[in-house]
Amino acid sequence: MADVLRSFLGYLLQGLRDCLYGFYGVYKVDVSVKKSRPEIPVGVLRQRREMEGRAKETVAPVPEQSTSKITVLPTILRCCLANGGIIASQVFMFSFVGLPLLEKLLQLLLQDHATATQAWEYLEMIISSIVNTFWVYPLWLITRATNVIWFQDVADAAWKHTGKKRKSQGISTLISDLLYNTIAQLIFILQGTMLEKIPLPYIGKLVGVFHVSLLTSLYAFEYRWIVEGVPFAARIRKIECQWPYFFGFGLPVGVLMTFSTTLWLNGCLFAVVFPLLIVSAHEATAIRQSFDFSLPIFNAVIKATDVVVNSLISLASRPRRDNP
Repeated sequence: MADVLRSFLGYLLQGLRDCLYGFYGVYKVDVSVKKSRPEIPVGVLRQRREMEGRAKETVAPVPEQSTSKITVLPTILRCCLANGGIIASQVFMFSFVGLPLLEKLLQLLLQDHATATQAWEYLEMIISSIVNTFWVYPLWLITRATNVIWFQDVADAAWKHTGKKRKSQGISTLISDLLYNTIAQLIFILQGTMLEKIPLPYIGKLVGVFHVSLLTSLYAFEYRWIVEGVPFAARIRKIECQWPYFFGFGLPVGVLMTFSTTLWLNGCLFAVVFPLLIVSAHEATAIRQSFDFSLPIFNAVIKATDVVVNSLISLASRPRRDNP
């Protein structure tokens, strides 16, 4: 038992260490990107002018866009500005400045404190719902869409830093993997949400942290594993066989998001921290030895995903009936 506990703590601390390494890994990746930038070639027109002795002005060629020019730190700063700056600041101003001013204005208009308090309970709910529906959530969804692009930029730069070659995969394979992966992750989130409701002190929160930590690790390492050509089933086996390591890797995000109660705040925190985890996942040393015992936490998820996918395939392949 003592050996198992010692091994568990070793895996957990190694995952936590690799997670925190992303702060330094960003610097390493950016330095590598700057060193690997190719020199801008001299344009043909400029060469001809210099040969003819008529070079009177500098011709600036248009630099070629490539993933080698993507730096990680500016991308992370954009995520922080879009999520932590724009959305969080506006929600803060609305919650702690706008609403109190409206409440004071209502009290001045009604002149009756009891009536104003009762009316404000309903008015605050209506105003908050309107602002969240037509402003906060649409803005949050826009930033979520841009985050996907920025996350991929970070992953491309981090992968280029490793110096490895990409394993080519067919478009149909990538699409089917993405669809199956998305359904499985949604079911895993549902499983974690249900288990988090366990009516035992601290057990529910611990289960929630555990699920979010594993899912965060899966998100981060998938950017690396997909490029390496690791199929989805093998990715799940890695998580289940080395679950203490991946629990430690995603633990900081798991704690932050489990104890946050609002959807938009979870999204902001995730978008700010996740690019660092992508870099950490690319820089992490591969663990070859499995833990003392595997944790089949995805078994029910895979079975449910197979049912959903097979149902969708049967619906899509069902012949349509022509109207008479």
